Amino acid sequence: MGSTSTPEGRGRLAAYFGARPILVLLLFSPGLVEYLSGSSPLTNLVLNPPFFVFQVLLNAGLYGPGVLLIREAKIRWKKGWATVLLLGLAYGILEEGIALSTMFNPTSSPVVSSGLSGYGQYAGVNWVWASQIDIIHALFSISVPILLLDLTLPETQGRTLLSGRKIPLTFAIWGVDVVLLNIIVWKWAGFWAGVPSIIGALLVISLFIAAARLVPRNLLAPRSDLPHSRPAVLAVVGFLFYLGLVFSAAISKAQLLPPSVAIAGYLVVGAAALLWVLWNIGRRQNERQVVALIGGLFIFIQLVGIVSQITLPLVLGADAAFLLFLRWLWKEYSGGNQGAESEMPRDASSLPAEV
Repeated sequence: MGSTSTPEGRGRLAAYFGARPILVLLLFSPGLVEYLSGSSPLTNLVLNPPFFVFQVLLNAGLYGPGVLLIREAKIRWKKGWATVLLLGLAYGILEEGIALSTMFNPTSSPVVSSGLSGYGQYAGVNWVWASQIDIIHALFSISVPILLLDLTLPETQGRTLLSGRKIPLTFAIWGVDVVLLNIIVWKWAGFWAGVPSIIGALLVISLFIAAARLVPRNLLAPRSDLPHSRPAVLAVVGFLFYLGLVFSAAISKAQLLPPSVAIAGYLVVGAAALLWVLWNIGRRQNERQVVALIGGLFIFIQLVGIVSQITLPLVLGADAAFLLFLRWLWKEYSGGNQGAESEMPRDASSLPAEV
C-alpha cells in the first residue's frame, strides 16, 4: 500500500478527495478561517478533546451548509461573484447575529478580544464589530473556499454538488445548528439578543438575498483579459487589505474618532482593494495570481493564530499544511501568466470570467 509521499500514494489521495468535493469544501470552510486564526483553538485537541470534537461538529454544521448552499445559488441562478459576496454578507449576519449574537453582545469574547467592545454600540448593535466581521465572513468563510474548490477541482466548476433530498437536508442541518448555538450562547454566556434584534437581522439577511438574486452576473468581472500584475503584488495587496480592515477600526478608536469613521474606513479599504484586483487580476491565465492573493489574505490570520496559541502551537502544523497546499496549487498552474509582459497561450482550466 503506497504512502502519500510516493507518486502512487499522492495519486490515491488526489483520487479520494477528487471524488468527494463536498469534503474538500468543508476542509476549506470552516477549516481555514476557524482553525488557522485560533478562533477554534487547535490546543483543545490536546487540552480538551471532547470539546474539540463538539466544536468541529458545530462549525461543520454552521459553515458547511452556508458555503454549500451559496455555491449552489451561484450556479443555479447563473450568477457571479457579486452574488457570492452578498450571500456571504447574509451568512455573516446569520452566524454572528443570530447564532452567536456577537453583533449584539458587547461583552462576547470575540468583540472584547478585538478591542471593539463598547465602540460603536447603538440600539443594541455592535456596529463597528458587526461591519468588520461580516466582511471577513463574506470573504474568508464563503468566497475564498469556493474559489479554492474551483482551483483544486476545476472539473467541479459550474457543477452542482447538492441534488434531491440533499438540499432540504442541508437546510435542516443548518437550522438545527443555528438554534443549538443560540441556546448555547443563552445558557453559557447568559445573553439573549431579543426578538426585535433577531427580526431585524432576518430582515437584513432577506435584503442581501434579494440583492444577490437581482445583481448582474458580470458586475465583478475582471476588467482585463490577462493579468496586469505579478502574483507577488497580488499577495501584498491581499495582506494590506486585511491589515487595513483590522487597523482602520483600531486607529479610529484610539484617536477617539466617531464609529462611523471606522465603518467608512472598512468601505474605503474594501472598495480600493476590490477595484485594484478587478483591474489587475485578469479573466484568464490568472490562477497563480488568485493563489497568491489568497495566500496574502491569510498571512495576518495565521500570525494571529500563532500568537494566540503560542504556549502550545499545534496551529503551526495546520499552517504548514496550508502553505504546502498553496505550494501544490502553485505548481499545478505552472503555465499561468506571470504578469502583463508574459502572454503565453494556455488552455482549458482558467477560472470563470467573473473571478
